[in-house]
Amino acid sequence: MSIISKPSKLPRWADAATDPIPGSTGIHPITEPSEAKKDQGWIIEKQPLGILNWLQNLTYQWMLSLDSENNRKFGRLRANLKQATEFGMAYSASRDPKVPIPHGIEYAIFAAGYIFGSSTNGTTVYKIDPNTNLVVATWAVFSSPHGMAFDGTYLWVSNYTGTISVVNIDTGAIVHTVTNAGGQGICFDGTHMWAFGTTPTGLKKINISTYAVDATVTLTTGGDDLDPHDFVFDGLYVWCANYGLSVGYSVMKVDVATNLQVAVITAGTAPDRLLFDGTHVWVSNRVSDNIMKIDPVTDTVVATVALTGGDNPIYFGFDGRYVWCALEGSDKVVRIDPLTATITHTLTITTGDPRGMAFDGIYMWCGLSSANFFHKIPAI
Repeated sequence: MSIISKPSKLPRWADAATDPIPGSTGIHPITEPSEAKKDQGWIIEKQPLGILNWLQNLTYQWMLSLDSENNRKFGRLRANLKQATEFGMAYSASRDPKVPIPHGIEYAIFAAGYIFGSSTNGTTVYKIDPNTNLVVATWAVFSSPHGMAFDGTYLWVSNYTGTISVVNIDTGAIVHTVTNAGGQGICFDGTHMWAFGTTPTGLKKINISTYAVDATVTLTTGGDDLDPHDFVFDGLYVWCANYGLSVGYSVMKVDVATNLQVAVITAGTAPDRLLFDGTHVWVSNRVSDNIMKIDPVTDTVVATVALTGGDNPIYFGFDGRYVWCALEGSDKVVRIDPLTATITHTLTITTGDPRGMAFDGIYMWCGLSSANFFHKIPAI
């Protein structure tokens, strides 16, 4: 099929204010038809001049608006691509926009147009405007905040002390506290939050409307040690990374419809964090220094990305095309092609133990746990 070139001219048409019809003094050259006429259309009557002008002019104004919008979008895209080129192949931490914050970051999430970061100081979540790079709110009301999830209305913060804070995303006010649940990770399946808890011990399915625990799923690791660190939802199943202590390193799969564990996949040593890229589940094995790609249909590891000893992969980010992973032990971030399971870029960043990652649509944000800022990396 041949490509049709864009016309060089727009169909400009008479406007009442600037192009009056000669000899039509006192007569408005543009007349909007009634709603009935718009529904009925022309039948057999002679078309009024004003209505024809209205139709032609409105068509022109819409084309003008679309042309202007496309130019604006393409202009922004060109600028972003230019930035990506500059920061991609020859990335330099000294040229990377850094967003200062009062304390280090454990976990990050992009929600409702803002970046949220849970701090390593033990009490605080920061709300950051990605357009101005400014911290617009500081909420120091938590108890060792770690993982976060957004239900479309409220931000859910999993506290390491074993509670979950449900937070008004505008004011930072805690509207409810879920007890006997929380710790590290938390994920949302569209109707329920999932987090590990006690009394009884298991994976808790929490109703976001009533805050009640609708089910507790008993988890089996394939070993003896149960130490869940992270959870992710793939559209049908919730996946759990079991960090373990000495044995039981695994990823568990739970059916959200039946509230039953349906599979356990052997992972590397100390599986820490999870990501779902739309087709596969990814797990970072923090001690064995590799990243595994799991097929959620066959429940098998289909690829392993080998890293260097001491890299200690931890949190993930996803930009819609590439998988990103923070290497806490070597102060690096790797970008992985999920199709080939190969590393396409390795970015050396400022010393500070990179952890939480979040994508805002243009930039990949990477928080440092022992330095007081986010790296803001052009991702497209």
